[in-house]
Amino acid sequence: MRLLQVLGIPACGEQIELPILREERERHRALAGLHGLHRHGYVCVHPGARLASRRWSTERFAKVADWLAQQGLRVVITGTNAEDGLARELIASMRAPAINLTGATDLGMFAALLGDARLLVSNDTGASHIAAAMRTPSVIVCAGSDPERWAPLDTERHHVVHHPVICRPCTHDRCPFDHPCALAVTTEAVIQRARILLRKEMLHAVA
Repeated sequence: MRLLQVLGIPACGEQIELPILREERERHRALAGLHGLHRHGYVCVHPGARLASRRWSTERFAKVADWLAQQGLRVVITGTNAEDGLARELIASMRAPAINLTGATDLGMFAALLGDARLLVSNDTGASHIAAAMRTPSVIVCAGSDPERWAPLDTERHHVVHHPVICRPCTHDRCPFDHPCALAVTTEAVIQRARILLRKEMLHAVA
């Protein structure tokens, strides 16, 4: 941004932006209609990350997803085609029903899907940055990555849950230890943050 200012291009803020094309929004509306998804009537749960060391367990994601379903929200599992196995593991661990949309969206459709969601629960991966761009509240489980470097700037709308370890940031595909950074993040801690964000959004809607 400083480079742009030197070139005479004024900054418009530090927020992330992700424009969505009209045809991407149309494809999203068609997909949402197919599954009966309504704006702010669902939450997205994103269990994947490129490195296994950056992933929270699908069983813990499932417990959080079940709690979200108990709040009257539909649960949508997102990810790439390669992450469909993780999504199926998560859904198999859930008691409530969920919609598996892994591999069903391109980037623009995914952004539109997150933009209409009430909340995102995710690992610290690309989904977190897209939620920040779409101003969708999020709870981000930060396992091996560096939260100070990658956490969204808006700490009111986006809550990062992490456990400090001396081996962070991790460059291993799989943790060579016992994955303490992920195991120390409890489902209760993530649910607590989700409860706070859902309550905040409800108060804003009433106001």
